[in-house]
Amino acid sequence: PSAATTLASSLNEFAYAVCAAPDGSIYVAGEGNSGVNLEWKISRFDAGLASSLSATIFDLVGGPNRAFAIARSSTGNVYVAGLQSTGGGSMAIRLYDATLTYLLGATAYIVSGATSGALAVTVAPNGDVVVAGYGGVSQTDFIVRRYDGGLTSLIASTRYDSPDGLSDYATAVAVADDGDILVGGYETRSVGGQAWRILRYDATLSVVETTTSYDGAAGGNDHLYSLAL
Repeated sequence: PSAATTLASSLNEFAYAVCAAPDGSIYVAGEGNSGVNLEWKISRFDAGLASSLSATIFDLVGGPNRAFAIARSSTGNVYVAGLQSTGGGSMAIRLYDATLTYLLGATAYIVSGATSGALAVTVAPNGDVVVAGYGGVSQTDFIVRRYDGGLTSLIASTRYDSPDGLSDYATAVAVADDGDILVGGYETRSVGGQAWRILRYDATLSVVETTTSYDGAAGGNDHLYSLAL
């Protein structure tokens, strides 16, 4: 690599997502370890990864708390999505300024009596935020939610349960130029293990315009983790 860095810790810590700003600075989101709880850890580095410019931590007592996704808006603000420990696990999204100094907004979605978490986040051209993840009681479904840019209003939401009714996880999300929302992840089948699933929704998340899946020839577990347009 042309540049690399580490954040020293005597405990297990993991980076799950990265995004870059136009000035070259790099944001990294993941999981820190306080020795008591697992906590969100978000760091900003210079383009050469030589200096840590700023950082922030989000910790709810009783963890675990994990930041799985990060995205930057055209105005420079930073959205981080993941799992927070509320209610046994909830889909959480937090909005920070570019320096990670100020928390500008936050919201969380709790599936009653269930576990849930956000695994992907993206910013639509109009500034809305789309988050994708999972939630359910005995089996989990894809959950997709669209918020305004300030995270104050839920604009649309949907969920997808695969035909066999087993656990499904939405791990990637992207917004097309025409406003359609693409969601990818993997579903569990009663025969053949787990398979990719990609769904294309309209901008309101009310119509599935097309969908496809991929199940490898060996019949094992096939997982999708990212989408690009």
